[in-house]
Amino acid sequence: MKTLLSSTLLSFVTTVLLAISLPPNPLAAAEAEGTWTKAEVKTKGSWSLEGRTLKLTGLSTSSAPDLKLILSPHTVGELQSRNAMTDAVVISPLKSHRGDQIYSIPADVDLTKYRSIGIHCQQYTKLFAKSAL
Repeated sequence: MKTLLSSTLLSFVTTVLLAISLPPNPLAAAEAEGTWTKAEVKTKGSWSLEGRTLKLTGLSTSSAPDLKLILSPHTVGELQSRNAMTDAVVISPLKSHRGDQIYSIPADVDLTKYRSIGIHCQQYTKLFAKSAL
């Protein structure tokens, strides 16, 4: 009985010490929200990031071919049509230019590398809207 109690206590203490010594995972609590700022096209609505789920709420922008939802390493102030795709990752083609939408961010995307989010027409190299991440 004493050996069983000692091994259980040792296991518990080891688990607690490991949990204390591990750095927090920044992606585990990825939460952010914002509204769209016009880059080249008037765009309304908001977005929120909850874990690896990106929700667009009340989106309203112009229709265009090849609209993509992107994450960019550029700050929102630096992000422009000419550099929108430089080191950016495409989350998904935009499902619609209007309404509420939900997207999953792929597991291999390291969110700590990106500083802004955008709606970009890749075919015409036009950044419609942007927001700080």
